[in-house]
Amino acid sequence: MSYQEFLSFQKEGAVGIVRLNRPEQLNTISAPFYEAMIALQETEIVNNKDLRAIALLADGRHFSAGIDLNYAKTVIGMPGRSLYGVSHWQRAYRFWQECNLPVAVGIQGACMGTAMELVAACDFRIAAENAKFSLREVDVGISTDLGGTTRLTKLIGPGMTKLLALTCEDIDVQEAHRIGLVERVVPLEKLEETTLNYARRIAEKPPIAVQMCKKCINIAMDAPHAVGLIAEEIQGIYTVSTKDKKEASTAMAEKRKGIYTCE
Repeated sequence: MSYQEFLSFQKEGAVGIVRLNRPEQLNTISAPFYEAMIALQETEIVNNKDLRAIALLADGRHFSAGIDLNYAKTVIGMPGRSLYGVSHWQRAYRFWQECNLPVAVGIQGACMGTAMELVAACDFRIAAENAKFSLREVDVGISTDLGGTTRLTKLIGPGMTKLLALTCEDIDVQEAHRIGLVERVVPLEKLEETTLNYARRIAEKPPIAVQMCKKCINIAMDAPHAVGLIAEEIQGIYTVSTKDKKEASTAMAEKRKGIYTCE
């Protein structure tokens, strides 16, 4: 399917910019949205060797008001949702966590329900001062099923995840920052540029080192301590022998930007 009904993509240098682009619908999310996101990933990002980082943004006043309730009424409880739908749709968010490219997400206004699951799958979150967050699934008789109880538990802890998921209460950006849900808080007018600048900064760094660092951090989240150390050892042995490592050392000594080939 074409992804343009729900998302847009543009390339700025080595940064891929993905936007939720239905502000008139508050960027609400449905099964066709998940399909569109998978299509964008496969069309624009997979095997695109020019990209070094991703910035995920949303048009309009709100990042996303969460699930499209009108759509949800027509599909929740239908045969096939468990057999095919959920496990397939999880790919849309899992991609951002597992892909080699670091993903910075900028969040403004409402970030509700499945939208919280989406931002939790990104590598770090920058929020505007007007951002607010909530998990609303229990209020409509379901539980999170696209990584909310999994990723959020690791991100903000089991107690806070239970509090948000079971009460469905809203939290403002200050509370989100305090509990570790977002890493940076900025004025609304600086949100997009700040998010893009983080992606740009990362895109200028040695790409193999960046990718290995993301992989090792992901491994550390799930694996025993000893396994994490082995992963660090392996990537250390590998990265020190790359052309990019040699170029990075030379560029630092010469006080210039490195020119990297991902070799």
